[in-house]
Amino acid sequence: MQADTAMYHAKGMGKGRFSHYQADMQAELVKQVKLDQELRQALQQRELELHYQPQFDQQRSLVGAEALVRWRHPERGLLLPGAFLRVAEEAGLMGEIGEWVLDEAIAQLSRWDHDGLCLPRLSINICPSQLSDDGFIDRLDARLAGSGLLPQQICIELTEQVLLPQASHVHQRVETLRDRGYAISIDDFGTGYSSLNYLKKLPVAELKIAREFVKDIPEGRQDSLLVKTILNMARNLGVDVIAEGVERIEQYEYLCQLGCPRFQGYYLARPMPAAEFARQLRFAYAVETESDFVIEEL
Repeated sequence: MQADTAMYHAKGMGKGRFSHYQADMQAELVKQVKLDQELRQALQQRELELHYQPQFDQQRSLVGAEALVRWRHPERGLLLPGAFLRVAEEAGLMGEIGEWVLDEAIAQLSRWDHDGLCLPRLSINICPSQLSDDGFIDRLDARLAGSGLLPQQICIELTEQVLLPQASHVHQRVETLRDRGYAISIDDFGTGYSSLNYLKKLPVAELKIAREFVKDIPEGRQDSLLVKTILNMARNLGVDVIAEGVERIEQYEYLCQLGCPRFQGYYLARPMPAAEFARQLRFAYAVETESDFVIEEL
């Protein structure tokens, strides 16, 4: 039992690791098993919810949003993805959670659209198991057909790990998504298997500069050079860019100087529940009818 516990601890740290058993590992394992059981119940009892983080251009105009999953835990309160997604991956629940996120995000976008609050684009994260599913794209199309939305209103966010060179069937599905009108965004660009090869071959519309590179700019010389390089490369390839994790005015102003076109982060707006985001949309349309829309700092 102790060897088994040590093995799962090693697996939790990543591939190719080893671990010696320690007494506190058992308590951690029990905690993870409990969380696994609670997460399964959460899916049945509709304890998951979506928050929406606005995305802005240099004029602070609202240009889109990202749908982010949260867990309203009955005892621990609102949990961010970092507290439960690893457990979901190990339990094989990512596909089920991903399908729920798609259903909820598209339904909410349709309700806003029906109310006259047309969000330019909503970004939705897709996990590897969803993209590997033969029926994924057809189900996505069926959701949109029933909602009255257009594919151009949806941005599919993928991590670099999903786009490994050997995954040719994944590449074909990305191309199919593009052909059907969906935008493709590479999330956390630069932190995984960054490859100029897939940028050349795949119909990528957007790169999201990882918050790991943004957090130390402009003071961090290496991160500043990396961000500048990504922006120059994307500009030459005709690919849009959005910087994640913009939390300070210095970061925002430096990125503007470099010509970064889009931004997402706490400095501009935190993720918010659907009702609160709808109020921001209403404010946006109210101002836009009178003059060029510039959203207030949230």
